[in-house]
Amino acid sequence: IEESDDEEMFSSAKNRRADDEASELPPRHYPEWDYRNDNYTWFAERYDEFLYVDRIVVGQPWLGRGIGRLLYRDLFAYASGLGFKFITCEYNIDPPNPASRRFHDHFQFREVGQQQAADRSKRVSLQLAEVHRPTGHDHANPVAGSE
Repeated sequence: IEESDDEEMFSSAKNRRADDEASELPPRHYPEWDYRNDNYTWFAERYDEFLYVDRIVVGQPWLGRGIGRLLYRDLFAYASGLGFKFITCEYNIDPPNPASRRFHDHFQFREVGQQQAADRSKRVSLQLAEVHRPTGHDHANPVAGSE
């Protein structure tokens, strides 16, 4: 794929999501939903309305091209349109993942807890970001602004 095809590739991914929402979207919290993930369960015990991001993976050839930022901007817009208050996720703090920390800091995630994960082989920072309704003039909101 040529570099000039980046926007077309992202648009195609977004369209695929619209065609197959059940398999492409992050889990959404429903109190009766049985999603087996310790981190999701931690959030479900504390928050009523949220979208949970289990993971987003960007392939090595696409790193540094802003694909993750585009995906998260789209996720925030989607969550806002559905009226969600929060997006939740986690990232490793032991072993540390400073790139993920910086990425989530950019989107104004904040730590709301920590816990051991993966049979105690790692420790995660449980993160939450408020979903703001875009005003069209809100440059402080990473969803509304552009880089």
